[in-house]
Amino acid sequence: MTNYIRTMMSEIDAPSSILKDEHPGFLLSLMIISSYVIQVDGKIMHSELEYLRGFLDENYGAEKKEKYIGLLLRLFEESKRYSHEEWAEKVKSCAIELNDYTTEEQRMLLTSFLIKIVKADKKIEITEIQALKDVAGWLRVDLTLSDRIDNLKIEEVWTWEN
Repeated sequence: MTNYIRTMMSEIDAPSSILKDEHPGFLLSLMIISSYVIQVDGKIMHSELEYLRGFLDENYGAEKKEKYIGLLLRLFEESKRYSHEEWAEKVKSCAIELNDYTTEEQRMLLTSFLIKIVKADKKIEITEIQALKDVAGWLRVDLTLSDRIDNLKIEEVWTWEN
């Protein structure tokens, strides 16, 4: 990622209580992966952004939420500098880094979170399903989740079940 994104991240100081001993790079990774999933269908839907805003507000507070949304908008712009394949490679490397400091359960929760973002607009595109499967693979999430991702088109409500 570019230096201005890393600089912006350094301005957002403390970790949240989402992950015990949250790694400093977690939120940047979360935002990069979320930006990928949100825009993979070629549209940035208000409902998807609102779901993410609610999550950020609840877990990081209103002030930081605005900074994170600013970061997300910068990531949308950053992604335009690359082909889809190049951007996917950057997201993949980000996801793979997450594997070093998160548990499988945390990565499953992250995948569930991404699914909820995609479902926020009540319309799931095939490109979004493929992006979710790609991210789940990069995060080394249990392959049974892929079956659930495949069924997103026909399910009205999907919740994470352990």
